[in-house]
Parts: sequence; C-alpha cells; structure tokens
Amino acid sequence: FDQLHGPGSARGILEAAAPQSPSVTAYLRQLDDERRIRDQNKERRKRDKNKVGWLARNNHVERMRSITSAQVIHDIDTDELPKVPHGVMGWGIHAPEDELATVFEAMVRQPDERRLRRYLQIFGRRALPAFDPRLLRYADHENAEVRRLACLALSNYSHRDVRQLALERLAVGRWMDDELGLLKRNFQPGDAALIERVIHVPGDTYELHRLVFDLVDVFEANPVDESAKAMLFVCEESPCSNCRRAAVTILIKTGNAPGWLLEECRYDSAKGVREAVQSEKLAPP
Repeated sequence: FDQLHGPGSARGILEAAAPQSPSVTAYLRQLDDERRIRDQNKERRKRDKNKVGWLARNNHVERMRSITSAQVIHDIDTDELPKVPHGVMGWGIHAPEDELATVFEAMVRQPDERRLRRYLQIFGRRALPAFDPRLLRYADHENAEVRRLACLALSNYSHRDVRQLALERLAVGRWMDDELGLLKRNFQPGDAALIERVIHVPGDTYELHRLVFDLVDVFEANPVDESAKAMLFVCEESPCSNCRRAAVTILIKTGNAPGWLLEECRYDSAKGVREAVQSEKLAPP
C-alpha cells in the first residue's frame, strides 16, 4: 500500500482506526515492538562486526576444535551437555575427523534413546569420511525423533544404500521422518515422479511446512526441469514465504516459471518473493 500511496500511508489509516479497535491497537503495538527489536539486533550485529570482524569466526572454529571427543562423550553420557558451547551440531561441523569417528563409535554403543538423539545431532551437518552402514539402523528406530535425526545424518551421503532407503520409503508414502532429504545427494532422473506421489496437503500446518521445506531442499540441490510440479505445489501451498521464494527461484532457474506466477509474485506479501521476480520479463498479454 505504501508503494502505491507513499511511505506511512498504511500506518496513518491504521492509526486512525485504532481508537475504535483494540485489535488494531494491539497490532500496531506489536509492529512497534518488532521494529524496536529488529533495530536493536541490527545495531548489536553492527557493533559486533566492527568489534571482532573475521576473528570471531576463527575463534569459534578454534573453540569447537579444542573440545575433545572424550569431553563430548562425557557430556552426553552424563547429561551435562550444556558444557559443550553452541551445541553438539556445531562441534560436529568443525571437529577433526578422528575425533568425529571416536564419537560415532560411542554412539553405536549407546542404548538410551534420549542420549542417542544427542549423538545423532552431531552428524546432522557433517558426514564421516566414509559411509558407515551402521547409521542405517537408526532410520528404523521406534522413536520418531531418532528416525528423523538419522535421516538428517544420512542425507549428507551420496550412497546407493541411502538412495535405496529413500526409494523404499517413498514407495509406501513415508516422508514425515525427513526421508525426502535422503534424495538430496542421491537424486536421479525420474525421481521427481516418485516424489510427486507423496505430495499432498497435510491437515497440520507444521507438517505442511516440513514437507515444502524438504521439497525445496531437494530441488535446490538438484534444480532440474522435472522439479516444476513440486515447486508449483510449494508456491501454491507453502505457509512459509522463505520456502515460497526459494521455489520461485528454482522455477526461474529451470525455465519453468509461468507468466501468471511471475505476475502474481510481483504482488506477493513477502518482499523476498517480490524481489525474486523483479528482473524477470513478463510475456506480452
């Protein structure tokens, strides 16, 4: 509205309505609170950047690498995990390979599912130098969170066994344990048709967001022509503007963005979606 009528125009209308509407008053108050928090965070990040610059990144990496596998194992097995700063996933990203392998061996000996979840988090964004088939066992665990974390860890590997697991799960319509992510590094031509068979709108918004997030994740890594139907589904059904923007970007990159979608995105409620199509030329009517 402000783009058409000038900065502050929409705010003026809402402020005029506020005395007669507690809801509008509350809405404006929330906007002010959010703006204040954004400004504070922006200023803090600016100060931090000027203060430490690239050194902060190096210090973080060195701090992570200074934590030994013995410390991590002790913290998990004695439920003293807060001693590992920034969480175990951060440690897993930067840990030396031999230390990571030591923790993996401790994980496969751990029977407690709560502690097992902690171990699996370490491998959520870091693969071992060589694929270990023992990781597959956790994809069939009775605990849903263990299964999800196992699939997240397995998604870091390009391996025939990981691909086979993905195909088996999709064949029976399973995707809620992040099985779609297994194709991120194992996608082959024709797989989009298998994915389309499990696409539907779940009754729960959280589940829908997980589905569209996983779809985007797979096709950002594999921006192929056959992704069109899945990405149009995300554009139509996604409750998340970030996922919608990513889907539009993939459609543009693969040459599959229809003119009506580009036109619609020019008026999207999310700035990121509008910016994604700014440089695209519409076909004449």
